[in-house]
Amino acid sequence: TFPVQFETDTETSHWLFNEKVVSGIINLTNSGSAASDTVVRINGPVTNPRIEHQPSGNIMSANIKLGSGHYVIFDMSTRQILIDGTDPQQSIINDRQWAAAQPGENQWLFSAEDNEEAGTLEVSFREAYL
Repeated sequence: TFPVQFETDTETSHWLFNEKVVSGIINLTNSGSAASDTVVRINGPVTNPRIEHQPSGNIMSANIKLGSGHYVIFDMSTRQILIDGTDPQQSIINDRQWAAAQPGENQWLFSAEDNEEAGTLEVSFREAYL
């Protein structure tokens, strides 16, 4: 059964089901038999974001302060780093150790200089087979 209560001045809506992850780690499984290129997106606000992929140990990081509503994308298939959809000055990129999703378990560890909880990490890939 679902609650039948909508938001009022004194009650919050029970129709909104939220999930909040603050661990800084994304665990994903590549059920395919081959490595698959990933797209990693960091949404601001965040200062000097850093992502480490496990099991490879590869690191991707940028020396940048992203405000709310801004983002950086690390695209493994095109080997591009885009800030708000455009190619940034190369001087802001600290590490570009590209990391594909390996068959089996993968982890992406997300950290930043300011530890801003509003900054988020998104990782996507398609399973690949040989």
